[in-house]
Amino acid sequence: MEQPKKNFKIVSDKKARMILPNAITLIGICIGLTSIKFALDGKFTIAIIAILFAALMDALDGRIARLIKGTSKMGKELDSLGDVISFGVAPALIMYFWNLQYLDKLGWFVCLTYVVCVALRLARFNINSEEEPSWKDNFFEGMPSPAGGIIVLLPLIFSFSGFGESIFKMEDLEEENLDILLDMTEDETTQIVVQEFIPEIYQGDFRILIIHGKPFEKTLARIPQGESFKGNLAAGGKGVVKDINERQKNVAEIVGKFLVSKGINFAGIDMIGDYLTEINITSPTCAREIYKQSGKNPIQEYFSKL
Repeated sequence: MEQPKKNFKIVSDKKARMILPNAITLIGICIGLTSIKFALDGKFTIAIIAILFAALMDALDGRIARLIKGTSKMGKELDSLGDVISFGVAPALIMYFWNLQYLDKLGWFVCLTYVVCVALRLARFNINSEEEPSWKDNFFEGMPSPAGGIIVLLPLIFSFSGFGESIFKMEDLEEENLDILLDMTEDETTQIVVQEFIPEIYQGDFRILIIHGKPFEKTLARIPQGESFKGNLAAGGKGVVKDINERQKNVAEIVGKFLVSKGINFAGIDMIGDYLTEINITSPTCAREIYKQSGKNPIQEYFSKL
């Protein structure tokens, strides 16, 4: 009568040891799914943080399972399922809601392709790990899924890299900040731009998109908030879509004609009041914000005229 009782205790302990690592895996899956919700709400910074936390959960579950001898086939399959969701589906949808949606069918195809590749990579890993010697469990081939998911998100991460934070108003420039500028330019490899302060910035720094030489009908006014004079969205400015006015249209048509002559068919110019302040030809952003608020899609218009 004693032996069955002992066997029951062993089975029970094994199941108990499986609960903790599998619970961590499930928490990671929930965090990955929640990142999609944040992206749907336009909270992309929080979505990225959620993916990083999901990666942390992914790193912990297997280590804890091995530490407490709670490894199981169920845990292995659950971990792979979590990787597909948190580092396949979630990053793909975050990037789609951020920018790929403006490529229409092509953007969705890119998302599907990435998710399929992640799923195939994990399926191959599971099959190979069953056929190969146990010592290979300490190694892996190719790129881990969490690393792949984070790499996919790099364009979004770089877009929040602090543009606008190094803008100073000279009358507000403290001595310590001036010392920083002097240090930055001492070796003559770093350049700074000095321009007259334009009070109309408080009405907005307007981004006007130029598509095939013609200005888009909607603009994005990036309006400083509070006591700040910085309109950059990454520096806390608020984006408000407005119809293009005549002055902006005239300036954009002149610039657009010149750009087309140079083979540049998609660009963005910035205007504060009546002044042209920037011409952006490498990363003319704000198409997403314009589409989200107005329903007018600049990217679709660009491709429709190719």
